[in-house]
Amino acid sequence: MPAQTSTNLSRRRITMSDIANKAGVAVSTVSSALHDTGRIGDEQRKRIKDLARELGYRPKLAAQLLPSSRSGRLALLIPTSNPVFTLQSGFAGPIIAEFIYQCTNNGKGYHIEFINQDKQNIELPYTGPDAFTSGLSDGALVIGYVENDVVRKWLHDNQEQYPYVSLQEPGPMSVSTDYAGGIYQAARHLYEMGHRKIAYMSTKSHYRVHVESLKGFKRAVEDFSLDTHDGKWIKLIGVQPHYQDWVRDHSKNAKTLLKASNRPTAIISHDVICARTTIYAAMELGLHVPEDVSVITSGSVYGAEKAPPLLSTVEPDSSSIVREAINLLNTSLMGEPVTRTNIIVDEKLFQGESVRSLTV
Repeated sequence: MPAQTSTNLSRRRITMSDIANKAGVAVSTVSSALHDTGRIGDEQRKRIKDLARELGYRPKLAAQLLPSSRSGRLALLIPTSNPVFTLQSGFAGPIIAEFIYQCTNNGKGYHIEFINQDKQNIELPYTGPDAFTSGLSDGALVIGYVENDVVRKWLHDNQEQYPYVSLQEPGPMSVSTDYAGGIYQAARHLYEMGHRKIAYMSTKSHYRVHVESLKGFKRAVEDFSLDTHDGKWIKLIGVQPHYQDWVRDHSKNAKTLLKASNRPTAIISHDVICARTTIYAAMELGLHVPEDVSVITSGSVYGAEKAPPLLSTVEPDSSSIVREAINLLNTSLMGEPVTRTNIIVDEKLFQGESVRSLTV
């Protein structure tokens, strides 16, 4: 394919992709520079802005006509039936904190709104989140799966006027963690530490975090020939209405695994609270972590550090997830073509004190 010349570019509207090609950077970097978001250096930001002016970059006409009615704010929509639990959770908590940090750090106004997941407690006809219908924001990030089908349909039907980016679940535009890759990485770490008898504890649900994580573990079992006691060491519990029921069922499964004469040498407990429950169950049986059994989890390092032992974990990169989502949203709001609508972000392995090497 021939290189684009300045003559070629002058015949059509300049896009962010053109600027990115000319500057030798990613489109997301150009978006960050032009929207004053993201963590790029001042010199890089100035160079990209100067290049945009030099090439004659202008947003689409539709985007140019909107600023008079724009709020200049972004929203974070949080579907939940229990706001207190959601704020404290290792799933949503880090994303909420990162959203506030990035908006504040870049001088961007923001609005945070809970969306009721309970279908019985929603006023009909539903007119949409206040973030949109009251003019409080121009676009939104949506955390997780929207259970309420009335709200989900409204977002889908109105996405042209009110653009949004889904976080951790599929959507017209989405940014998600590579959960399968993260759990696979955890299993590989255990394998490299000499473990072959490995159990997996998680929740059985339709949520992407649980579906993809289980896929990652099963792939690792196949690739590394891990022993799961013919699948009997894969312990999944259903979604529980009360937190204490969830903890109780995880504890029951952990004790079933650990009190058997033939037990795993390591357990992947999918969630920091699940891992802590596993460790407590081991203590009740007179076992020690990691001397008698190793435990690794998936969740934030902050949560992993809250109590001894310091947990080994694969951590979602909340900073990159929010940054990529804001760039996607800003690109859409500017009327630019979105070249990558579904972005996957890798997890990072943090080695704590809860995994023991079995290799000599």
